[in-house]
Amino acid sequence: YAKIFMRKEEPYMQIPVSVITDLDVKPEDADENLYDKVAEKENKYNGQTIKTFVSPHWTLEYCIGLSETLAPYLFEATKKAISEMRNNGKSIGEITDNFKAMFQGKEQKDIAFEIYNGIILEKQISKSIIAQQLAEILEEDLKRESPEITIDENDEPIQYLLNAIKYAARTN
Repeated sequence: YAKIFMRKEEPYMQIPVSVITDLDVKPEDADENLYDKVAEKENKYNGQTIKTFVSPHWTLEYCIGLSETLAPYLFEATKKAISEMRNNGKSIGEITDNFKAMFQGKEQKDIAFEIYNGIILEKQISKSIIAQQLAEILEEDLKRESPEITIDENDEPIQYLLNAIKYAARTN
């Protein structure tokens, strides 16, 4: 859809557009030349006021799982998505564990892998339903008098998302 913001001739649109895309390289394959993969994606979309922001790791969901701040909320959003899908007639097993019980003592990369690969992909959970559920969780938190979720602007796995928002909002 980014191409609809491009013009063949001047004047070009002056709206900054952020394209967010996955790296699509699994962690076990991450020793391949990622620079070429990123450049390929940037070349595909960049132009005029369109700028591409590529996940530094495998996928958006995996990057969110790598964030110590956001991983528990991704897990809760996934549980809510499973419940929603079950209510709509899809046969999916429940996840009854809470985040701390399920992942206590594990490294963040293992937590991210288990949420994304072991739950989302294996159980075929709708990523769009997870996104809706995560957005609701974040929005509810923002409505609180004292929000609990504080995003660290130096949180490496999600830095590209923050940069994309800043670019599109013209704040960088």
